Amino acid sequence: MAIFVMNLLLGWLFVGWVIALVWALSNDSPTTQTGATGAATTSGKTVGKDKIC
Repeated sequence: MAIFVMNLLLGWLFVGWVIALVWALSNDSPTTQTGATGAATTSGKTVGKDKIC
């Protein structure tokens, strides 16, 4: 019985590790880049600086 429990837990631990690795390596979210003005941009939209008129 102890071997079965250990095998079950270690098996699921490995599956969870693989899922986390794939999730971390996937690139489905937009990346944040800093433009020439120093403001963070995502998809061409300026984020982080307010325009004062």
